[in-house]
Amino acid sequence: CHLTIYSTVMENKEQLQCKDAELVALKSKVKEIEEKMKTMEHKLQANESTMRMGPNGTTYVAFSASIGGEGYTGPFNTETTLKYQNVLTNIGGAYNPATGIFCAPIRGIYYFSYFYHVSNEHEAKLFLYKDGVPIARASHHKIFHGVNNGSNGVTMLLEEGEQVYVVLSAHGWVWDGPCRDTVFTGFLINPF
Repeated sequence: CHLTIYSTVMENKEQLQCKDAELVALKSKVKEIEEKMKTMEHKLQANESTMRMGPNGTTYVAFSASIGGEGYTGPFNTETTLKYQNVLTNIGGAYNPATGIFCAPIRGIYYFSYFYHVSNEHEAKLFLYKDGVPIARASHHKIFHGVNNGSNGVTMLLEEGEQVYVVLSAHGWVWDGPCRDTVFTGFLINPF
């Protein structure tokens, strides 16, 4: 009798462990789906909400934002998308300060630039990415005194929904202050 009860308890314990593993996997999948939904919601908002139209039907899309605060951002152990949270302009709502990602609301020719400030004793490498592919780089190698600034800019054709963002390399640093020293800017030149 005791052996049967023990066997039943062990079977139930194994079943619970399997259910726990399934629950962990489901929670992970739900989190992944929630992240995809947030991205899709942002794309939808960028397309629907605040598109500005000029007198001749021209679409206006432009943003400019700095890291915000005063001090260093970094270093991180891995490449990290920078979140420029101090939004100066976001006409068209295509830039998301919570993620640091610009999502093209329409197909067109866009211009992007990014500027950074860092002290010379810190390394800085910033990459402009388009949908996971590095497009441009600005970098500074560590030396022993002074400060350094860097920048880069590109013009590119984007399809609706393509994303552009700035990534700081692993172990890199940037500095931002009240004068907005580390800035990410982009605007639509022309729908295409």
